Amino acid sequence: MDPRQSPNRRLVELQEENDTLKSKIAELSEQLNKTNKELSDVKERLTLSEQVTIATQRRELQQAGIYDKLLAENVYEKLRSELKENHVYAKLQPSLLCHYSSVYDDCFI
Repeated sequence: MDPRQSPNRRLVELQEENDTLKSKIAELSEQLNKTNKELSDVKERLTLSEQVTIATQRRELQQAGIYDKLLAENVYEKLRSELKENHVYAKLQPSLLCHYSSVYDDCFI
């Protein structure tokens, strides 16, 4: 075997491995985009569900005759603001984006 062929063979192997990794990165990037879209859709549906729940609760409170009292005491709005501060997406999404962003960035270093 010619010693000059060995480095060339290794170069070809590395190029094939690089192509494989690029393909995997593209596939994972596509999966991430789909997952982000699904997450966005779920978030939208959840937001709509929350709005419906709030409207339903408000109507029930109005029918029970206690909504005005709660408004006067500002209890209802305090509860709503606490819910928004602890919303699952406020905690979840930034950490996911950081995680995927750092993984994605590391692949191109």
